[in-house]
Amino acid sequence: MTAAFRDITPDILNNVDNMRIRKCLEYNGWKESLLSLPKKWLSGTPLVHSNLKSDSDTNVVLPKLPVPQLEQTLMKYEKTMRPLLDETGRERLKNIIEKFGRPDGIGPRLQLYLLDRQQKLDNWVSSSFC
Repeated sequence: MTAAFRDITPDILNNVDNMRIRKCLEYNGWKESLLSLPKKWLSGTPLVHSNLKSDSDTNVVLPKLPVPQLEQTLMKYEKTMRPLLDETGRERLKNIIEKFGRPDGIGPRLQLYLLDRQQKLDNWVSSSFC
């Protein structure tokens, strides 16, 4: 590497970094907090998509996310937690899951709430998406 190139390179890199940060701060279309800027900046993904024509050109209708069955969710939760708990913890977790999933428990009521959200919203998992 020549001495001239070595002297110019830090200035160029600083200018590129400053330009990326400036673009991040100018563009607010992703509707996220400023805390997500470093993640986007470091990931190397495009920060501003200037090749998009308009929002109406990029809208794609996707099917709604399905709400998993309560029993399936509870089984996956127990399976996920099993390696993290000792025998006493596993028994306690099993009792909590059984109580939560009973017909008179809170689980079926919350499941109905999720099914209602699925019908009303495009994304029942999070209402922060447009």
